[in-house]
Amino acid sequence: MGVVIENLRRWFKQKPPIELTPSQREALIDAIVFAVMADGVEEISEYRELIEGGKSWKGGIKIGPYFHASKERAVEAMLDDASRSSYCADISGRLESGEARELAFEIAASTICSDGDIDPAELALMSTLAHAFGVAEERATELTDKARSKHGID
Repeated sequence: MGVVIENLRRWFKQKPPIELTPSQREALIDAIVFAVMADGVEEISEYRELIEGGKSWKGGIKIGPYFHASKERAVEAMLDDASRSSYCADISGRLESGEARELAFEIAASTICSDGDIDPAELALMSTLAHAFGVAEERATELTDKARSKHGID
């Protein structure tokens, strides 16, 4: 876990593809961690995708403590459909633009696909994220197909 936290620290030291406030960066971490935990199995490949997906972005986040707190929130949110939907809505509310929500969806989809498989729980989370983030169905499909192709999923 220490390697993941160190990579997250590096990830948030470089310039992002879009400008994000510290709150938006935290929301992005929450979306990615939630994606990693969607199937109930934390895969190293999914954390690796998390790291490679954005590289380091400057910001005042204390990555280690935030990461651990994010995992705890994700575990609680996995309890039932209502909790998942509410958590996704909370994340979406902290992403201040459609561009930021689409970026979060794209990285989450790539994270989910990074282990070379998408199970029903992961598909359900991707659908919930797309809905909560306001990503149109056609665009969500396009981003999901891009992630599937990147990771060799038919």
